[in-house]
Amino acid sequence: MNEPLDVAVVGAGFCGLATAAALKTYATPSFAVFEAGGGPGHFWTGNYDRIHLHSPWHDLPADGGLGASFPMFKARAEVLRYLGAYAEHHALTPHIWTQTPVTQLSRDGSERHPWRIVSAKGEHLARHLVVATGALRVPWEPELAGRKDFTGVVTHSRAYRNAKPYAGKRAVVVGSGNSAAEIALDLAQGGASSVTLLVKGPRHFMKLGAMTRMIQFAKLFGMAGPKQVRRAHPITWGSDAYWDKLRAFDKMTRLFSQDLRAFGIHPPERGPSEEGMVAGRIGVMDVGAIAAIRSGAIEVRRGHVAGFTADGVGLDSGGELPADLAVLATGFRHGLGAFLPEVDALLEPRLEWPEPMPATDHRCRSTIHSDLWFAGWELGLLGGLHWGLWGWEVGEKIATELGTFRASMRPPDIGAEPWR
Repeated sequence: MNEPLDVAVVGAGFCGLATAAALKTYATPSFAVFEAGGGPGHFWTGNYDRIHLHSPWHDLPADGGLGASFPMFKARAEVLRYLGAYAEHHALTPHIWTQTPVTQLSRDGSERHPWRIVSAKGEHLARHLVVATGALRVPWEPELAGRKDFTGVVTHSRAYRNAKPYAGKRAVVVGSGNSAAEIALDLAQGGASSVTLLVKGPRHFMKLGAMTRMIQFAKLFGMAGPKQVRRAHPITWGSDAYWDKLRAFDKMTRLFSQDLRAFGIHPPERGPSEEGMVAGRIGVMDVGAIAAIRSGAIEVRRGHVAGFTADGVGLDSGGELPADLAVLATGFRHGLGAFLPEVDALLEPRLEWPEPMPATDHRCRSTIHSDLWFAGWELGLLGGLHWGLWGWEVGEKIATELGTFRASMRPPDIGAEPWR
C-alpha cells in the first residue's frame, strides 16, 4: 500500500486542474491527480481535427493572465496549450500522475482515509475523492442490426479525424449536435460525393460568427467576460433566480437561432440554454454547416436509424440511405460504472437527460458521501464556462475542511468565496 493522500483527483481536464491549483494554493499537504493520458486535457487529443470549444473563454481561475493570449473560442491545440501552461503556472506537474488510469474507486479504506483508489500505480487511500472525469466521457452508440453486413465504414464521431480517407464517398452522419454538424461540414468540404445529416429531434443552430460579435459587444459594455461568469457562479441550479436569469438570457440568444425548418431541422420550444440544461441538447454553434445545408451541400433527412443494409443505412420509415461511411455522432455517457462499482447508489435522474447523474447538493458535493465530490458535473447558469470555478470551489472547500485554507491565501482574481 502506498502513502495515503489527503485528496485524490481523477482527471486532469479543466475541472481537475482547477481543483489541483486550489489545493496547491492553499497548501494542501498531500494530493494527486490521476490522469489516464499523457498530460493535461488528454481527452482533447482524441477528437476530430477541427474541433473547438463551442462556448467562449473557459479561462481557469488564477491563471496569471494566460487567458488573455488565447482566442475567445479555443481550438483543440489551443486548449491543450492553455491547460499545459496552467499546470506549469501552478507547478502542478509533480502532482499530476500521467499514464495512470484508475480502474476502481471504492469506499472501503481506513477510518481516516476511507477512499481506495486502484490505478496503474497500485492502491492509494484518500480522505477526499474528487471525480473530474466529466459527464460526457465515453462514446455511446446504439445497437443497430445489420452492422456486420454493411460493406462500408461505421465509426463514432470520437474516432473520426478528418475527411481525407472519405473523398468521393457517400457519407451519412447520424445526429444533429455540434460534432454532427462540424463533421458533416468537414466531409462536404473535404470531397465526399454526398453528405446526409440524419436528424430525429429539435435543435437550435446559431452562427458562431454572429454569437461572437454579440459577446464582444456585451463584453465592451461590461456585460460579458470571465468576471461576469464569476458573478453568475453563486446562482445555484434549480433556484428561482437560476431559471429566471436563464430564460431572460434565452430571450436574447433565441434571436440568433436560425430557421431551418424548410430543410428538416426544427427549433426546440425552449430557448437554447434551457434546452441544454433540461434535456442535455446543446445548441449548435455553427462554423459553416448552416450555409452548406441551405446550399444543398449537406442534405438533411429526418428519421431514426433502423439498422444497416449491405449498401447503406436503413430508416425506421422503411427507406434507405446509400452510404459508404456512417458517422455515429450519437453522443457520450459518463461511464462511471467502469471504475465506481456502487455507482447506482450515487446517481439520481436529471430532468430529461438520457441517464442519471451524480446526486449532489448542486455545488459538487455528493449527498451520499460528504467526502466525495463531482467537480464540473453541475449545470452552472453559463454552462461550461463555470468548469474552472467548480474545480476551484471544490478545492477551496476541501482545503477549508482540512484546515489549510486561509482567506489571505485566496488569489486576487477570485476575490471572495466562489459560491457566495
